[in-house]
Amino acid sequence: MHQHANGIDYSRISDVYIPSSRSFGKSQILFRDYTNRKEVELLLLELLDDVCFRLRMHQVVAQTIHLSIGYSKQTGGGFSRQKKMGRASNL
Repeated sequence: MHQHANGIDYSRISDVYIPSSRSFGKSQILFRDYTNRKEVELLLLELLDDVCFRLRMHQVVAQTIHLSIGYSKQTGGGFSRQKKMGRASNL
């Protein structure tokens, strides 16, 4: 009880964490603003590749894609879009 009251917990997250949704996602915090289109495309491709790999490993497909991009307040702050595909895929 003393440990719990002081925020000490030695249990593994994998032992207590039960996912509540069937979502697959990936995020990245960048150290600078990306202004070069090629850099942005490469970063998005790497994130997408990781999510698709995990979908294939779990043998599931996705039908809705959600993209959320946040950037510095000096350039506008960000946006979020969601699109439902015609058929499900994990590619």
